[in-house]
Amino acid sequence: MAPTVQLIHSVRHGSRPLWNRKANRGKLSYLVSNVIPEVAKAAPGIPAIGDAYGSDLPGAFVQGYSVDRLGGGVKVGDVGYNADLNGWSIVHVNYAPPDQFGITPNLSPWTEEQTSVRSQRVMYEVDVVTGVPDTTKPKLASGDGANVMTGWVEMLVHTFHTASVNSGLYNYTLDLMKPCAVNDAGLVFPRVGGPGSFGSVAVGPGQALYMSRSITEVGGGIMRLTHQVAISQDFKLRWRTEKEDGESLALNTSDIYRTASFVGIW
Repeated sequence: MAPTVQLIHSVRHGSRPLWNRKANRGKLSYLVSNVIPEVAKAAPGIPAIGDAYGSDLPGAFVQGYSVDRLGGGVKVGDVGYNADLNGWSIVHVNYAPPDQFGITPNLSPWTEEQTSVRSQRVMYEVDVVTGVPDTTKPKLASGDGANVMTGWVEMLVHTFHTASVNSGLYNYTLDLMKPCAVNDAGLVFPRVGGPGSFGSVAVGPGQALYMSRSITEVGGGIMRLTHQVAISQDFKLRWRTEKEDGESLALNTSDIYRTASFVGIW
């Protein structure tokens, strides 16, 4: 059975997550249910050599480990401990810029999800089951409408480049913002949730809106290009034709964003 792994926040054990942003150095410590150092370091959930620390400490990657054996476990003669009979260890994972330790960082792109709530103006009462506006009733608030809350989801896709960002990619992403464009084909967001994630999220054509991007140096000659992309069921405008007296007529659906290819931007 694989050892259990738990991130420790205990000051007593000197294992609270620590970092030095100026020097791009950090440490995370984990309690592992195995007393054998080699087994503890390889336990599922322990970051691998080259893994990134994350957004709290950009530019820092795993460069090595140290293990404190807390005890427990059952010895089998003179051959050491039985790997299946546990015990406890603390595994300290040390982070630093890759150029200082000669390691190869994991430069694969990963995605951070950000959510917020915004207000949206509605003019008619809606069916509580379908959400469809009931245009047979008078407009809300004597025609002024009312604000309702709606969720907003953005995906920040972090990509990494050695030395510099390709000028062609730089100019293409700049073009995607002026004006903003939606994807013309299906799109996959990689490693959603963090550098250690293996899950991905896929959306269909027209469900991703390229909003902006930023470039920062994270150390060790590595540049981070972050793409800011909103996702939704679609980004169309829905509106109703009205008579001069305000009576609502047909429901119209209009495209208000151009389409573009997102291939190759991560």
